[in-house]
Amino acid sequence: MPEKTIDVDVAGSRYQIGQMTAQDASWVVTLALTKMMPSGIEKALASKAGAVLPKRSSSITEEEFNNIQNHALAVVRRYETSGAALPVFVKPNRWAVKDLEYDVVAVIALTVNSLVHNLSPFFKGDGLLQIIDSVPGLAGLFSSITPQ
Repeated sequence: MPEKTIDVDVAGSRYQIGQMTAQDASWVVTLALTKMMPSGIEKALASKAGAVLPKRSSSITEEEFNNIQNHALAVVRRYETSGAALPVFVKPNRWAVKDLEYDVVAVIALTVNSLVHNLSPFFKGDGLLQIIDSVPGLAGLFSSITPQ
């Protein structure tokens, strides 16, 4: 089980990155696997086994990107001088820390830190394999991709 929170320093401020719910993290991982990774997987399969998968769009829409970023930022809190950790973003689309709204470097850094903290347990070890093995017939889908 990953740490519930981590602390990071970004753009001169200290932040606490919390955990997404399992449902939110599952949605983000699913989107990453279905939208962001297929072209890389297709290239690897083509180069290793000569396999050709059906063409599909691997780009994400602005709405999907915003949804991912909103989920990532909703679990971030900034430590104030009083010691309190206040949320920086409240879903669906409200900045609680107003000075971050126009700080692209800090927002991207916080988004990446949040995604890495929340999604890395899925990609570490055998997280994906556990899921594939737990669903009867799913492993067969992955083994049925044959070179053409």
